[in-house]
Amino acid sequence: MALVWTATEGTGFVDAGWVSPYTFSAVGIGTASADRYVIVCIFSRDRNVASVTIGGSAATLIAQERGGTSRDISMWGRLVTSGTTADVVITATSSTFNDIGIVVGHLTGANTTPTSTTTNSYGYDPDPHAVTLTVPSGGIMLVALGAEDNAAALTWSQGTEDYELHGTGTTLNSGYLDGVSGSQEVSITGCDYNGCGVVAAAFEPAAAGNNLAWKLASSRPSLAGVGGLAG
Repeated sequence: MALVWTATEGTGFVDAGWVSPYTFSAVGIGTASADRYVIVCIFSRDRNVASVTIGGSAATLIAQERGGTSRDISMWGRLVTSGTTADVVITATSSTFNDIGIVVGHLTGANTTPTSTTTNSYGYDPDPHAVTLTVPSGGIMLVALGAEDNAAALTWSQGTEDYELHGTGTTLNSGYLDGVSGSQEVSITGCDYNGCGVVAAAFEPAAAGNNLAWKLASSRPSLAGVGGLAG
């Protein structure tokens, strides 16, 4: 099976309304399969994320970058073998959420333990924001950026940008890099405010000689504004 990414849904922004836990109901997670590993990328502007459940069971934290207590970009995963939708429930470390958004997708044919992960920290880092990982042969690198900034017209140095979701002073951006191996850098330009953070993870095929497939199932930003497919 060739490595594939398919973007299937983009959803406009709504207001989270200062609650925790916050539930994204009936999120599309794609076609059921015995090896479907659902991944949720989350950006929260006002609170840190403490835990996530997908379909009623705890998800595993893959990578997370926090900017104090007010900015948080993270990636979570869970094997979900049945159904085409699932509730995604996100709990804050303290208090309640206001601005929070998600992008959801799934891997098939993958070793669900990432071979490596990395982050680009929040802080006074100049544009661009870059992450570097070693991509295994036949594998993939997943990348997500969260910004306390309505950072329009983001540009990737390589790879494919899928979702660029904008709210009022908030951006969630995601994509992937495949078809290459070895040390690879993805550099994202256009987010020149200090409130930009990036997380990334590399995955390998479940067995030698097999390529994995990645499909974007859904995006659900809960911010006031608009969002959709990049490009």
